[in-house]
Amino acid sequence: EGRQQRTPEQRNQSRKLELDRSFHDFGKILHGRAPMTEFRLRNISKDQLRIVAEQNSCSCADIEYEILDRDGKNVDRRVYRPPLREKDGRTLLTWLEPTETLKLTVRIVTSKRDPVAKQEDSETHLLFEDPDIGEVVLGYRFFIDPPILVDPSPGVRALPISEGATGLESFELFPGKGKETFRITSIEGADGLVQLEKSEARHLNGYRYLVKIGPFPAKERNWVRTFWFHTDLEGGYKMKVMIGGEIVRDLEFLGSAGHRFGRFDFSQAEESRLRLRYNGTRDDPGFAVSDLRILDSKGKDVSKFFDASVENTGGKRWDVLLQYKGGLESRRFSGNYQLHSQIEGFEKTDIGVHGYRLEKS
Repeated sequence: EGRQQRTPEQRNQSRKLELDRSFHDFGKILHGRAPMTEFRLRNISKDQLRIVAEQNSCSCADIEYEILDRDGKNVDRRVYRPPLREKDGRTLLTWLEPTETLKLTVRIVTSKRDPVAKQEDSETHLLFEDPDIGEVVLGYRFFIDPPILVDPSPGVRALPISEGATGLESFELFPGKGKETFRITSIEGADGLVQLEKSEARHLNGYRYLVKIGPFPAKERNWVRTFWFHTDLEGGYKMKVMIGGEIVRDLEFLGSAGHRFGRFDFSQAEESRLRLRYNGTRDDPGFAVSDLRILDSKGKDVSKFFDASVENTGGKRWDVLLQYKGGLESRRFSGNYQLHSQIEGFEKTDIGVHGYRLEKS
């Protein structure tokens, strides 16, 4: 039988080090906030205890060290994170003398994460030189609660655009369920090549924007823009949306570079077409689809409800047909597939897929 995974409390048992606790549950954190907690590790031995390494599993966790004496006062001694190797070969480490305490402050900076409702379980690992202690594991859990949602969900999305051409995409910001309405006070990030234009909202109290893209200068192959939406929510909350993609030679997208099913009745079959025009010299650009992966709102793979195919619609025009077969029990679906070709710069890229259940009155 496989070995059962030990809890942090079981892994941290030692006769030389006393921990006030090994785990903290932050609970639900409103996106944009940065709450913190403390862990205390006290040297109860007669030895000097040296920390040789630290590793954090969460990129949004800011960690601070402070060394305290037996009376809880700060010890004026430098902390080395990571250990510092001197020119003479010595390695400088953080250490605890007998009766001293390491106060470790963990701050969860949620603005480093996309504003997506998600629970995370993370850990900080401290490796001690003393084999009687070994590795100390401090765990913490949190659930990011965004006050604003984005349709489609935020993050860098691959939106291929033809060289020398222009493109058009869209997204919408709107209040999450039970969240207060908001007003967008200013927007940062637009420029002469990627511009936003306000459009009619589809969500209640939403803000929808058309993204006008390009044309980009010759020989440029990738583009990314970051938009910051400042709001009148408490604390001057601002939201980040990143959008970007490839610039492709000899290929033109006739419409959106993805499959936007929109809102429809999930009990009925539906289809979406990605329309392409190939402007190169090959007789056949070799379009093919692979790795279709579509998830429902609970993260379950529902790819079996879809079929994808490629067909020539005459001359230099091609369609990627994505067919939804019906029967999905979910509020929404999203995912992508890989579109392959023999076109230079577009041998393989991800194409996004989105759809939402039409709620019947």
